[in-house]
Amino acid sequence: MTAYLGILLTTCSFLLVGCTSLPPGGPKYGGDKTSDVAKPKNSTVNYAQSIILGPESAWVGRLVYTCSNDPAYMWDFLQSEMSRLGWIYISGMRSGTSVMIFKKASRVANLQIKERLIYGSTVICDIGPESTEMAPASELMMSPEANLQMPPQTSSEYGPFTP
Repeated sequence: MTAYLGILLTTCSFLLVGCTSLPPGGPKYGGDKTSDVAKPKNSTVNYAQSIILGPESAWVGRLVYTCSNDPAYMWDFLQSEMSRLGWIYISGMRSGTSVMIFKKASRVANLQIKERLIYGSTVICDIGPESTEMAPASELMMSPEANLQMPPQTSSEYGPFTP
């Protein structure tokens, strides 16, 4: 029995060592490629949920960070600081998960601001290339077949249907 307990403890300790998180400063390679995205000084990047691809000036991917600021503050902060970093505000919606869309050169950023359980916010920033394709105008307009049709006029106990 004690042999099984020893094996179990050894296995658990190897698993715990294997599950350690990245150092607080992030990975030792590559540096911070996300300097063109606004992050408050008290933010912490979640490297396990982030993926950054490409050079610093044109990276694409997902950046996830947390901070101690509430979502209302983060909305105002991101709107002003992203503009300061050269991003153009396109659209946004405040809600339980607020969404902001920015454009810079040939990239588009979709930022989501979520309230954390205890305090602060989580910001998820997805950046990708701007689409150069447009749907044909014929697909954007509703066809006559797609329009709502009036029900057929039939007699009922209330009389004929008159629109």
